[in-house]
Amino acid sequence: MMTTLSCKETDTHNALSCQKRLIHCLLFWVTLLSISQIVTLALLFTWAYPVTPPRSCKENEHVSGFFGAKSKAEGNQKKLSWINKPNMLRRMSLEEGAVTIPQSGLYYLYTQVSVLRNESPDNTIEQKQLVKVMRDMGEEKAVLLRRDFTVKAGWRVPTSGYIGGQFLLDEGDKIFVTLEAEAKVKEDDQETFFGIYMLEAVG
Repeated sequence: MMTTLSCKETDTHNALSCQKRLIHCLLFWVTLLSISQIVTLALLFTWAYPVTPPRSCKENEHVSGFFGAKSKAEGNQKKLSWINKPNMLRRMSLEEGAVTIPQSGLYYLYTQVSVLRNESPDNTIEQKQLVKVMRDMGEEKAVLLRRDFTVKAGWRVPTSGYIGGQFLLDEGDKIFVTLEAEAKVKEDDQETFFGIYMLEAVG
């Protein structure tokens, strides 16, 4: 009787061992197949969609400029002057407050102008201000961006107006910023600045 039971226990143990080995073997192959599929898909994706920037991005990534403020202004509409930042200038030139566009394309323009209240006998009067980004095309000029804001009464801290937008510009266009009302500009690159960069070449 004991011998019969021992044989049955041995057979059961062997069967369980075989099942465990079979399960481990199946898990191994399933894992291996999954890894193979992931690697194959990754290679196919890489071949189908190579990780290289489009041609336009390569050509345009260095067309940009950032300029800090100077308090100097010229003319009735107070054309702002800017300080050239050589380490933040790529293929652009700044002359007499205007940036010359080096290549036709789609550009993003932005500016923020911070001003202080003018000293006046009556500091209770609010002062209106208008900022414009202008495009000089040679024979004609156009307003690209504009924003009016108020320098509130009693404030001695700078009051800022930020504007930005995308525009198609031609090679040789000149872009500049004006203040319509006389004001003292805050000379701080984090508060008064002018920037431009190309998004896409055209032509």
